[in-house]
Amino acid sequence: MGPYDAEFRRRWFVVGSLTVGTALLAGCLEDTTDEKPAEETDDGTDREPTVPVGDRGLDEIHPITLREPETGEMIAELHGLDGHWHFTPWNVPLEEPVSAELTVLDTETEPVALGESEPYRLDATVPEGDGPARLEVDVSDDVVDVRGEATGQTTVVFELVSDDEVLYTTPPLEVAVDE
Repeated sequence: MGPYDAEFRRRWFVVGSLTVGTALLAGCLEDTTDEKPAEETDDGTDREPTVPVGDRGLDEIHPITLREPETGEMIAELHGLDGHWHFTPWNVPLEEPVSAELTVLDTETEPVALGESEPYRLDATVPEGDGPARLEVDVSDDVVDVRGEATGQTTVVFELVSDDEVLYTTPPLEVAVDE
């Protein structure tokens, strides 16, 4: 019996298969090393960005992130415009205000300036009837403030707005309000 016996190989095959299967189900196993900018097609011609932001577009790989203001620790990161959030749910304590810095990236992975005095702003809403938790949400420039009003699960949806027109709406971000 050595490291190359049948039982050893079978176990490593099962572990490897489960690892790859989990990554595939999460939708996160994609090669991004050779991706072209959002405006460039395979034939080298330009195309309109999916979500226009200035003379560029919204980054299509990780367009929005939320970070803890003091430490810079990742709270949540959107993966793809029609994708899903990583690092969720966002855990919010009951009756205690919590803030997160919002970053919106363009196709050059440069931050988009956000706020009432800027061309773009982010709004946030909690969809009606979305879980038992109640959440108060307020966005000011590039900071979102939340306060859990009742325990449970809910979601928050962000909208990128310019000239009172909604340019993009995120998939729901899961939020868990705990005591």
